[in-house]
Amino acid sequence: NQHYVWSINQTIRHLEQNNISWIWLNDYSSHVGEVRQRLIDQACELSYNKLFWIDSDIYWNVDQFMRLYESWHDVISGCYITTANRIAAQDFDRQLLDPEYIRFKREPFEVRSAGFGFMCMKNGIVENIKDPMMPSDSDLNEDISFCLRVKDELGLPIMLDPTIKLDHFRTVSLGWGEV
Repeated sequence: NQHYVWSINQTIRHLEQNNISWIWLNDYSSHVGEVRQRLIDQACELSYNKLFWIDSDIYWNVDQFMRLYESWHDVISGCYITTANRIAAQDFDRQLLDPEYIRFKREPFEVRSAGFGFMCMKNGIVENIKDPMMPSDSDLNEDISFCLRVKDELGLPIMLDPTIKLDHFRTVSLGWGEV
């Protein structure tokens, strides 16, 4: 996806111009949890401050990346629309958020879970959860399961930054329209 490549190139250029060291880890599998676990295993052998997850169908700019990178929150995600025309984050009633819900929000807020499409977490999060990408319940996907385990096992909130509104490309762009 050309948007992803543009986003990566701009981000790398910014990181290098600002002497922010980075390491690129990339892998592929038809089983998302399996590939994420392999990437976690690789990351745990490295020295890092932040671990950033970005799906290849997300389009972002450097300011959005840096806002999450510079956040003091332990786990924080940007907002992107799913194929169900909802934000890839759950409220505490287990419902995906309506884009209208965040329209006037300006500060990060706690959610039950958030998608890994554009998520940043501090060092020590994945290291302190046993098998972090193994779903804790067969009814949960790996994103939700991971977020619930961060809350249950580490006592940390999952934060969503409503000012980071990302385009999500599937077969068509899942954008923000008037929101």
